[in-house]
Amino acid sequence: LVARYRRALAGGHGVELLEFEPGTESAAHLMPIRVADRGTLQARLAAAGIETGIHYPTPPHRTEAYARVARWPELPNSDQWAAQELSLPLGPALSDADADRVIAAVRAAQAGAADREAVFSLGATG
Repeated sequence: LVARYRRALAGGHGVELLEFEPGTESAAHLMPIRVADRGTLQARLAAAGIETGIHYPTPPHRTEAYARVARWPELPNSDQWAAQELSLPLGPALSDADADRVIAAVRAAQAGAADREAVFSLGATG
């Protein structure tokens, strides 16, 4: 299912996927995506009956446990992923049809977000 999600959501739809180093692969126990407005996408998916998750809502370097170990530099990529990451449904009980339904819902929700941004941009410049 991860390959199905990645093919369908790659290169657009306002969705960023994790990149892997050449010659490596993921254990694929999560399907994290990154979107500018996680809250809106999560709410739209929930309204469609699609459960999502948020993993590491606080970046590890900002947790109390890590603060005791070392002083960390600014890690803007970690901060941004923590603010924008949304995990899509993934597991052995999901079928290809289930994944296709999630993909369609993500695309529809993100298309609506792009339409809102275009309207805002037009209003700001016109």
